[in-house]
Amino acid sequence: MDKQKAEEAKKKGNEAFAAKDYEPAIKYFSEAIEHDPSNHVLYSNRSAAYASLEQYDKALEDAEKTVSLKPDWGKGYSRKGLALHRLGKFEEAIKCYEDGLKHDPNNEQLKQGLNDASDAAMSGSPFPGNKNPFAAPDALSRLMQNPKTAKYASDPTFLAKLDRLRSNPNDLGTSMSDRRVLEAMMVLMGIDANVQFADKDDFMDFQKTGPSQPAQSEEPSKPAPKRAEPEPASASEPASEEQRLKRQALEEKEKGNEAYKKKNLDEAMAHYNKAIELDGSNETFLLNRAAVHFETAHYTDCIADCEKAIELIKAHRGDYKNIAKALGRMGSAYQKMDNLEDAIKYFEKSLVESKTEDIANKLHAVKKIKRERDEKAYLSPEIAAQEKDMGNEAFKNGNYPDAIKHYTEAIRRHPSEPVFYSNRAAAYQKLGEFKLAEKDCDKATELNPNFVKAYIRKGHMQYFNKEYHKCLETYEKALKLDPENEEVKEAIQRTVLIINQGMGQEKPDQERVARAMADPEIQAMLTDPMLLQVLEDMKTNPKDMRKHMSNPEISAKIQKLIAAGILSVKYLQLTPTPLRSQQRPLRSQQPSLFPKARAAAMIQKLTDPAPLLASTSTLSDRAPKAPAAATIQKSSSPPTSYG
Repeated sequence: MDKQKAEEAKKKGNEAFAAKDYEPAIKYFSEAIEHDPSNHVLYSNRSAAYASLEQYDKALEDAEKTVSLKPDWGKGYSRKGLALHRLGKFEEAIKCYEDGLKHDPNNEQLKQGLNDASDAAMSGSPFPGNKNPFAAPDALSRLMQNPKTAKYASDPTFLAKLDRLRSNPNDLGTSMSDRRVLEAMMVLMGIDANVQFADKDDFMDFQKTGPSQPAQSEEPSKPAPKRAEPEPASASEPASEEQRLKRQALEEKEKGNEAYKKKNLDEAMAHYNKAIELDGSNETFLLNRAAVHFETAHYTDCIADCEKAIELIKAHRGDYKNIAKALGRMGSAYQKMDNLEDAIKYFEKSLVESKTEDIANKLHAVKKIKRERDEKAYLSPEIAAQEKDMGNEAFKNGNYPDAIKHYTEAIRRHPSEPVFYSNRAAAYQKLGEFKLAEKDCDKATELNPNFVKAYIRKGHMQYFNKEYHKCLETYEKALKLDPENEEVKEAIQRTVLIINQGMGQEKPDQERVARAMADPEIQAMLTDPMLLQVLEDMKTNPKDMRKHMSNPEISAKIQKLIAAGILSVKYLQLTPTPLRSQQRPLRSQQPSLFPKARAAAMIQKLTDPAPLLASTSTLSDRAPKAPAAATIQKSSSPPTSYG
């Protein structure tokens, strides 16, 4: 760090800035920053130079650095506010100026900047007076009639710029460096063409309606060129009276803006009415009055003013962003009037003109409200019952797609009836759409936790997907609700039988194992260090089996792994025996993998099942009395029905 060199470079930068040599000024200020990077004034000066070159992104970056280094310095906020304003970020500029005034409440530059940004935020226009003079129908003829600008009318480059400013007024910032544009603007706004201005910022300052004060360095070595005062227009000139009225109208609008900020809506309305009376060709006045109508809940008047403003903007070929603003305000008014269809219509039109996050969010919210209302208006339990009956008839006839169609319509008409979901699950099952069926069963049990048929149906889906560890739990829930349900008992017996058969196979069922491995609960078990150690102990030392199986948590996990097809009897070095459906299990010293206590709690008052192992109490302890072989063969797939 070398503050002396920084001061020397800063002095050169100020001299270059005063001479309007902005690029050398930036070079010197950058050199100064290298020697003294913590000096907030250097960043402020370079921000001013960048702003003078209309490089507002870089100006903003330096201004933000200035504020971070010196948060209580008002000029830093002024630099930042100016850059934000010129970038069209009016709301951010307003907040910046307000933050600056908290630290420096008497700073006139901040106050003027706040007024300018607020005015621009309401009008969306960068032009002084918030009106595009280049879009006037007689703009070119007026320029041709004026001796000072007549010669420009035959210049193709000037005409191209004029046309661009007419259709895109936001190009003003880049075009005002052209002296011809500055002079043309003065003529079109009725300002004496003999008035001399140092530069475009001098002109803006003269108007008092454009962006905030021109950028200046902190220590300019030369004063800015003196500005000549405008000569008063002669009363005999035709344009002078019109110009006087326009200026009065702008003054009324400014007073209206001040009152609006203070929430004095009646006063604001009076000023806007006066402004419109003085100058009915300025759409900004109408948009501002529309805002007051909206705040006072006069929504029809708000819409009418927005429509008139759009007509003026189109006639003057004004900024499309103002059209978007008017359409958005109309959409908000229709929403307040509870006319959601028109609100959606005008929000969508606004987004076509100019996409803004605020309008996009409003459109999304209104669409959601309308959708919910439409769904609520569509509800009809009576029609739902009719659709259910038609679905049942289609199901009986084997026309399952039509059955699904009718059950779906029944759900739309009466979404809180669990039977409709259960019936549609049965139809999905017939078409092999087991996951969709299971999802409907979950919805049915969510609506009615005591819905036994939905649990049974879900268990069937899990059975077909070979998720036997899951379907046993689902059947268990159904059995707790209805202990005498024969369909549940048969389903449990069938599931236990197929698990028993799979335990003795040399090769595992890969499809079943793959489905089990996709289950997060199974995945968690297989990564549980304690359980893995227990399984290894049981494999290497079967005598430890009784000790481990006495732990209910370990026992439940092992049973689930066996039911899922992950853990086999072969792994535990046990030998399965054929199913004996009417015999009690043999007793021995071998410990039980599946304690009978759990089975007894699950199925009460049932006869003992056939054993899985010659020397153990088995998984079949969970099942009811096994049916005859012929019965099992006949019931190889779970039954289905509808409600």
